[in-house]
Amino acid sequence: MSQRGQGGGLPSVEDRVDQLGKVVSLFVAKVEADFDLHLDFDPGSIPLMDVFLTEVHRQDHDLTPSLYLSIGGYVGETLIRSVGGEWVEGDENLAVELEGEAHSQRLPIFDWVKDACADPHGDSLGSRLRHVIGDDLSADGSPE
Repeated sequence: MSQRGQGGGLPSVEDRVDQLGKVVSLFVAKVEADFDLHLDFDPGSIPLMDVFLTEVHRQDHDLTPSLYLSIGGYVGETLIRSVGGEWVEGDENLAVELEGEAHSQRLPIFDWVKDACADPHGDSLGSRLRHVIGDDLSADGSPE
């Protein structure tokens, strides 16, 4: 996983993941304190990100780069903790790579967040995660 980006001056994937972990920790603490939402990196908490994004849209706030990074980092870490995998270099940002029996799958988590923000009536983060991990989420996004 230790890769330097093109140009030689970019941080390694490990350094970016370490920084992402710090951002996500601060985000979780802030969301829990300010919005009374419990984020525990369980797949059942991903629909809370959809609730949070809906609230961001409702209040007509822009998705700042920090918020985008925080939500994507939380979703990615939740996926890694629940089914395994690791952060890897994606096309434009970090992605989560899952190893399957037949092949690996690279998931563009941050694109998911961008799509969920651009179209709040499109695929939710919960539905995308449900597609990846299967029956660990019920149809309404809550843990089964």
